[in-house]
Amino acid sequence: MAQYRDFQASQLFCPHCRTATEVREVLLLVLPGKNLYDYRCRKCGRPIGSREEADANAFAMRPQPAAAPPTRRALPMRAPASKTKPKP
Repeated sequence: MAQYRDFQASQLFCPHCRTATEVREVLLLVLPGKNLYDYRCRKCGRPIGSREEADANAFAMRPQPAAAPPTRRALPMRAPASKTKPKP
């Protein structure tokens, strides 16, 4: 029974198309400890099923390495403005 723990459907019956069709798996919601998927019909695009995946370690908070402090750049020196009035 362990091999069916993470079962993924490839075809499901679509009531709108009235036939078994291939499905597209769409990630719906990411929650702490589980992910919710939606199965959609490839022909009409309507949702026809869902799946819940219990994966507690997939999005666990991992400590980030400490960022280096920003370095200070020296500003370029400007020539002092002259205080004399220009000659007319």
